[in-house]
Amino acid sequence: MDLKSVIIKPIMSEKSLIMANKGQYSFYIQPNATKNHVKQAMLDYFGTTPKSVTTITTKGGKKRVPGKRVYRSIPTLKKAIVTLKRGDSIPLFEQWYSIKDSQKQVENDTKTKKDKKSK
Repeated sequence: MDLKSVIIKPIMSEKSLIMANKGQYSFYIQPNATKNHVKQAMLDYFGTTPKSVTTITTKGGKKRVPGKRVYRSIPTLKKAIVTLKRGDSIPLFEQWYSIKDSQKQVENDTKTKKDKKSK
């Protein structure tokens, strides 16, 4: 398998960006790709060796369009969640969700919880 075509695109959702803060990055991958293919592609593209790779296959099917008598097809997708070693990161995700901003947000949340408890 060609390693250039293993990773289709990164998943940029709110949940995946929160996971990226913890060192877990998620990507859409080819349906026939294995965990070893994903590890090699990560090493080639980003220069990082993953600690672990988890793959998830979502089954496709048909879904009804609301308000119409039409069905649309949902493709079968395969995702990979890649966990990196502590201190390693992928700059693609960092530009969307800064680690410093999330740490400030956590500090602010803990301060507001303490303030509510003291009242």
